[in-house]
Amino acid sequence: MPDDLRTSILLNPAQKMAIHVIAENRKARKEKGTTLSAILVDALWYFLEHVEGKKREQIEALLPPVVPEDKPATKVTQMPTSTKKH
Repeated sequence: MPDDLRTSILLNPAQKMAIHVIAENRKARKEKGTTLSAILVDALWYFLEHVEGKKREQIEALLPPVVPEDKPATKVTQMPTSTKKH
């Protein structure tokens, strides 16, 4: 599975309204996480903990360790755009 999985989902009108209600309630409480992605991720963690009985730490422990990459510094310089007309 890729690190940053992008996917698309289809929601029926009732599901869209449920997401909208959650987002508006969070906005009214001045909370962060009002995007569709944030709401679905919160629901995923809630489901894993309360339905599947798995803690976030248990899931995160299954991930391979993150090894920092040593990227060489780039020597590419972006040149400014010329405003002169030729």
